[in-house]
Amino acid sequence: MPIPPKYVPSKSPDTIADQNDLQAWTDLFMARRSWAIKLLDDCQEMSEQATQRYEEIEIITRAVDAAVLNLEKHVKTLDQKNADIQNWAAEIKKEQEASGGDWESSLKLLGTIPARREIIEFAIGRTLQQRHESTLQDLVDVQQTRKAITIISKVAAELPQNGTIVGTKVDLIMSQMDQLFDKVEGSPARNVIGQAKEPASLIQDIEPLVRKVNNDYESVLSYDNSPKSVSQASKSALLHTKNFLPTLVKRGAEMYDILKNITETRNQIAAGAIESMHDIAGLTALVGEANAQFAAINLGTETEEALHVVSNLSTIPRTYATLLAGRKVNSTIAMARISRKSAQSCLFDLQFDRI
Repeated sequence: MPIPPKYVPSKSPDTIADQNDLQAWTDLFMARRSWAIKLLDDCQEMSEQATQRYEEIEIITRAVDAAVLNLEKHVKTLDQKNADIQNWAAEIKKEQEASGGDWESSLKLLGTIPARREIIEFAIGRTLQQRHESTLQDLVDVQQTRKAITIISKVAAELPQNGTIVGTKVDLIMSQMDQLFDKVEGSPARNVIGQAKEPASLIQDIEPLVRKVNNDYESVLSYDNSPKSVSQASKSALLHTKNFLPTLVKRGAEMYDILKNITETRNQIAAGAIESMHDIAGLTALVGEANAQFAAINLGTETEEALHVVSNLSTIPRTYATLLAGRKVNSTIAMARISRKSAQSCLFDLQFDRI
């Protein structure tokens, strides 16, 4: 918005044709009344313009805030995805360390550990068809387990590097988001919006002065043409000259200062808003790139199920040993508790249940 030209009110009327003539004083008061009303009109126009600038500042600020809050939602979601990825990486690394990094060997190891046939059949819920000695490998679906090993091995090979790359990008986004917050919060709009009532308040200071000038004019109209009336008009005119009229000029200058300052501030805020929107656009693009990288990592339900399958490979022997040591196989209590859940799942969880 263009800066308004400096407001300079016309010089207040101060000449009189004949100081001893009541009509001359009446003409002076009428001229001052017109001058004061014109100054009030000018100030009201400046007040309306200033109020409009305040409204524009509020609209600009709300728009930027809405854009920032919308972006923040996506950034928070992105941050949570990154945390999930890092947790996945830590969990898979933990499973690798627990199995020595060789899940296929863990699967083959189960085939070398004998297991009581009745326990295996009860756990899997069916009769074993093979005649060879039962082993702990009979507790798992070998084909499904090998598929899970393939999935997790691929993820384990790619996740550290991919997780680091996308994690670095998320850190960059979070850092730039903090900078954006600081910039938006530091906008002068936060301070000036609360001053939006100043123009109207100044008008309330000007109006009584104008009314006083108008009332004195009307009073002079009622005077009779006498030396006493002339003296009274002279005293009133002098009070105007010393107090009311200079104060009106001062208030007009103050109103101009308000309009000028708020226009400059509005332009500054608008420029800052454009810069912030550029930042938001750039961050939005980075968020889109990071989401695409997360999608490429593809840690979905299939990966979660695969991780669960391979993680059981290292716990089955310990769980089976815990079961044998804890209770006799034919214990009624043990059977009753096991039957409440999937028997195979129970074997996986017994290390925590300790029946």
